Amino acid sequence: MSVVLQPAAARSAKHDAHSLQPSPAAQVGPTALEFAESGASPLLGEAGPSPEKFLLAEIDRLKLPDATREKLEKRLRRKLIYTLDQLHAMVKAE
Repeated sequence: MSVVLQPAAARSAKHDAHSLQPSPAAQVGPTALEFAESGASPLLGEAGPSPEKFLLAEIDRLKLPDATREKLEKRLRRKLIYTLDQLHAMVKAE
């Protein structure tokens, strides 16, 4: 019968692998909301166009009635719309 002895560091590493503590690496970087609010784009860098321009272009493309268009532009100015999905959901709700 052979007994395998593990160093203390190996035992603690094995134990840490099963702990419920979040790893420090999981907390690195901005959250999705912080990223959306910053207007940062990974493809365009920090100097990229603002999301409002894309959303206004989409409102123009949809050819909406004036009342709906004004309501959406007002919500956009008040920062209530961040994504195209939100914009399309609001258009469907109108």
